[in-house]
Amino acid sequence: MTSDKPLQIATTAITSGRDGSNALAPSLSTSSTWSSSGLEESNRQANALHQTGNYSRYANPTVEAFEHAVAELENTE
Repeated sequence: MTSDKPLQIATTAITSGRDGSNALAPSLSTSSTWSSSGLEESNRQANALHQTGNYSRYANPTVEAFEHAVAELENTE
């Protein structure tokens, strides 16, 4: 049974950022670097405006999950 009624903030707070895997807590990514398909891909990622996927200082899956959870709480992207 589903409802069109919006979730209360407390419900949103405890469910935000969940990926549908039924895990009670999100995975923590402890790696600081990731592999790429080659030099061109590494250069593209390193020079991108919104850097993703090659160095943890700029982006990593744990931080991205947190950003998505905060966006859900703020009802924004």
